[in-house]
Amino acid sequence: MDFTGSGTSRVRGRFAFTADGLVVRPDSDHGTCEALLDVGVSRAAGSVTLHELDQGGAFGFHLRDLSEPDRAWLIELRHLQGGAWQLRIRARANGGRYVAFPDSRRDFEKLDLPAEFKFEFQAGALSAEVGGHESSAKISAENGASLGLAVTDARARLRDLKLDVTLHPSWMRDAAQRLLARRTLERLREYATTGLLAGIATFEHPGAGQALEAYSETERRDRAGPGGDPFQRAEVLSRIARAHPDSAFAQHEAGVAAMLAGQVSSGHALLAAADKLLRTPVTGLALAEACRRMGDISSAERALQQARKDLPDALKPECALIEGRLLADRGDIAGAKAVLQKAAADHAGHPQLQAFADSAAVLIQPPTLHALELQGPLGLRLVSDLPDELLAPVLEQLKPYIEKDPPVAA
Repeated sequence: MDFTGSGTSRVRGRFAFTADGLVVRPDSDHGTCEALLDVGVSRAAGSVTLHELDQGGAFGFHLRDLSEPDRAWLIELRHLQGGAWQLRIRARANGGRYVAFPDSRRDFEKLDLPAEFKFEFQAGALSAEVGGHESSAKISAENGASLGLAVTDARARLRDLKLDVTLHPSWMRDAAQRLLARRTLERLREYATTGLLAGIATFEHPGAGQALEAYSETERRDRAGPGGDPFQRAEVLSRIARAHPDSAFAQHEAGVAAMLAGQVSSGHALLAAADKLLRTPVTGLALAEACRRMGDISSAERALQQARKDLPDALKPECALIEGRLLADRGDIAGAKAVLQKAAADHAGHPQLQAFADSAAVLIQPPTLHALELQGPLGLRLVSDLPDELLAPVLEQLKPYIEKDPPVAA
């Protein structure tokens, strides 16, 4: 399950898994929050129990065409400001707006919570039911669809998600590559942003000398102070950047500090401002990493391409690091490994390059996989990096299949 929102800052904190269910809290920066399920279906039926939905908000099952992501549908339950409710089905139209299907809207005055909200998706139709009210619409979705849980504008609490699906063949074919890409990102993130931005943070911005002359004595003293605390340093440099809005150096230095403190959204804004004031390779690299961390891979690639122009030798290792991570984000693990290994050879002794290259290599050919003694389902031989005792409970659930005879080729 991945989490996303309509704003630019991180959205994971808007979702809370509690003993009472999944609580979603959109705010002014995220008019919509969505939990995306890593699943692609040709048919799906499911339900969720809605325990709370504040007035003015909406909850929906969000489906996107697997082959054409611009085609999407929303099965939506709204709690209107006056207290009434509305059930409807909408499709994404030109320009990204969602338009309700004719005759799909159902208005009713009361809904007793908790209420089970059901939906069904097929290649030619969508349907929904809640509190005895039903809605349906005819659609064309031969490519299959992904599935997400979307909450807009208000607090919601959900429990007991149930799904009965038929997986789409195209999603199943791509599942291994997606899993490999996800594991790559997880392992690459083990090497902190501090390591990746180490060279960028120590490289002197070309406008530093002139900018520092314009700083007051107090600003120079404050800037030199909180070296050991990344959060305090980010706060101090952000304050200085606000006092010098026309200084590319001030915006750049504050942006890198914000990134090192994990403040990705503010770091991205500061670095974008620095890049507009003065385009330099060092700011371009930092901006590329900020865009990558924001999930905007296309903008990150453009920033990286711009940074390569007149790139100093001292920044070439950092350029290779960001390029490798972008390739991994795209799912090109072999490409990431090749870039990182070449850079590690060209810049021997650079710890981050070698560590990232080793991580990518391990993911392509994991040395920890071993054949298990446990009997697999349908006569299959199991290979895993997990110990037998962790897989045993899973295989217990597969007993009905394990006990079947292996399939015989025709």
